[in-house]
Amino acid sequence: QGNITLIEALGYSKNTCALKTLEQVENKISTSKVIQYLESIDLMDDGNYGLSYGIGGMTYGISPVKLSAAYSILNRDGKYIAPTTIKRITSLDNNEILYEHKEKMTQVVSEESAFQIQYALRQVVKNNYYGIGIINSNNDDIGAKTGTNAYDKATIKKLNYPSYADKDSWIAGFNKNYTIAIWTGFDKIPKYICKNILNFLKNKKSTYEVPSSLQKQFIVKGVDGTYIPNKLVPSSYVVEGYFKKDEITYNVLPLPKFPSVYDIKVFNFNDEYILMFEHDKYENDIFNYQKIYGQKGFFIKYKTDNKEEILFTTNNMIELKSDKKIREFEIIPGFKNDITISSKSYFFNPS
Repeated sequence: QGNITLIEALGYSKNTCALKTLEQVENKISTSKVIQYLESIDLMDDGNYGLSYGIGGMTYGISPVKLSAAYSILNRDGKYIAPTTIKRITSLDNNEILYEHKEKMTQVVSEESAFQIQYALRQVVKNNYYGIGIINSNNDDIGAKTGTNAYDKATIKKLNYPSYADKDSWIAGFNKNYTIAIWTGFDKIPKYICKNILNFLKNKKSTYEVPSSLQKQFIVKGVDGTYIPNKLVPSSYVVEGYFKKDEITYNVLPLPKFPSVYDIKVFNFNDEYILMFEHDKYENDIFNYQKIYGQKGFFIKYKTDNKEEILFTTNNMIELKSDKKIREFEIIPGFKNDITISSKSYFFNPS
């Protein structure tokens, strides 16, 4: 499939993207540092750590409370607070405060990274990946991520479960003020539970503030590198993202490359013409223009005394029949589906 955006990777739950990302982090800071980091935000279970952690593949798993606390990092500009259900303890005799919980915030993710991830998850809901948009019936600014752990085929057959049954079904969702995580077994209902809870916990502050170090930019998706779209890129291939200001690109996506044509020859036998020409090798474009505008090739225009004909070919030799004398040939390298997107014309007069 090639390069995809962070939003698409999260929206389509691309496991390979998650695993490759974790692998790169391990290579950069070491596996022991990754384990230390996960322990610091209570995302380690009692089993052994492995690369499968990148897709939630733990031995015993963690509780929804711990998962909620981890997701709340995204709404706190990258700061972590250990979850608790106790605010204070007072004496029944004299209301003396025996214990009062004091929150401790720890910066565990950069403000920029936290914003970029929560922005991506909000776009996942907004664009309704795999029907997740159902949780936002209140038209709130909500982000979410689902996760499933399926039964193996042998278990499904043995227990006569339906083929779509999941052993574990998760969703973590948030608005600006609240973060929740829901687990259900077997049923596919966590989205509906999440919707009802978030509708009840309506957003008091609906706008997310973009960190001052980030800047919005529209770029072309599905290419190697970062490029501003040119006039030929359809809006469906343009995505909005946030970048650090020193990472903003000013490179416009290069226009398609077409081969030069040379050594044009025409042979005429009565009412048959044979047009032959040579051309340079096709060069690969950074962007797949052919997916949109069709195959690369050559438009052949030819004129007689009273009309002009045009056809498309991928060959460098073509036979034409005409009972009228052809006065001029024009060869135009271009895309099959749109002659307006083409290279310069090459003319040949057979007379």
